[in-house]
Amino acid sequence: MTLPPTDSTARATPLVAAVFAVIGSLSTLVEAASLAFLFTFATVCGLAYRQRAGRRPITGLGASAATAATVALVVRLLRNDPLALALLVALVLLAVFARPAVLRRVRTESGD
Repeated sequence: MTLPPTDSTARATPLVAAVFAVIGSLSTLVEAASLAFLFTFATVCGLAYRQRAGRRPITGLGASAATAATVALVVRLLRNDPLALALLVALVLLAVFARPAVLRRVRTESGD
């Protein structure tokens, strides 16, 4: 049984995957998804290392290795499929800047 998505991100995910599938191959889609995962993993490990959560050598190694893999994958995408990388960067910029602005506006309109 599939529950209906309650978040706009959950509804947008299949659309994003479809766009990546149209502009590139399956390997491009997998690389873009891997980049998102690696970035998230590096961030979480870096925060854990900084906050002294868990074992520092393990979280430090995780942050370092994930950061190195992220850089390597960005370089690979830049060389092999710059359009996919540009689309991913555009989506990140939308998520960081446009979504909060829309949410502020929605809260303001519903709060009146």
